[in-house]
Amino acid sequence: MHNLGFSSRIPARKPLLTGTQKENRLNWCLERQTWSIRKWGNVIWSDESRFAVFNNDGPNRVWRVPGTRFEQENLIPTVKHNSGSIMVWSCFS
Repeated sequence: MHNLGFSSRIPARKPLLTGTQKENRLNWCLERQTWSIRKWGNVIWSDESRFAVFNNDGPNRVWRVPGTRFEQENLIPTVKHNSGSIMVWSCFS
């Protein structure tokens, strides 16, 4: 597989959208494509994200050869307690 240019990867995660949702998103964009910078200045964008304090709690991958499972470069450190996380919310205009 490597000789053909393939590599092991984690798949991207994207929202599952119906045809109607995709159409609504396109219409929203088309209705605003000619807005001026001044009009966009009246819009507030917001988002939130969760950050793990100790390490990433998502999937991890490592490429290694047999017999090297416990070598330092192939390990992900862990802690016995809950490492915790923080939610961050912000907005901008």
